[in-house]
Amino acid sequence: MVQLLKQVRDYRGEGLPARLFYDGKVAEAVALVAERHLKRKNRRSVSAEDMVRLADVAAFITAHCADELPLERLSRIGCMSISKLKDAFHVRYGCTITQYIQGQRTEQAGRLLRETDLPVSQVAAIVGYQNPSRFAEIFRRNTGRSPAEYRRACWSSFTEVNDMERKDSL
Repeated sequence: MVQLLKQVRDYRGEGLPARLFYDGKVAEAVALVAERHLKRKNRRSVSAEDMVRLADVAAFITAHCADELPLERLSRIGCMSISKLKDAFHVRYGCTITQYIQGQRTEQAGRLLRETDLPVSQVAAIVGYQNPSRFAEIFRRNTGRSPAEYRRACWSSFTEVNDMERKDSL
């Protein structure tokens, strides 16, 4: 690419030959960029063996999402370096490991909010957050509602269904 740009800089032609020269150089630059993109895309694929290892890591995260999950521990489970784990995980799951953990915690918290009447602070602690405010912030980011709003919406739809069932039975 550097050589191509030098050729464009140094060219002194005029008229139709200059236009053809520049059109050709633009096409050459596009081809170089496309080739680089394809090489990078191919390099970001994940081997079948690593896919199995990543599934093990994801299963471990799901089973232990309330625990502290340092990258060193996850990389040992996945039998790969931290940097390879982070890259491969993102390619495979489309999110960072932290986002995946937060998503698992949010799912678990959603179940607890729907199925229990535990205080939000206790739900936060159960799913692995020591700070209820941080929990509420992440829960809102993932669901669009605060934990309390989420619970109210679930309970109100539950009571609406019960009311409809009662009316149908009359």
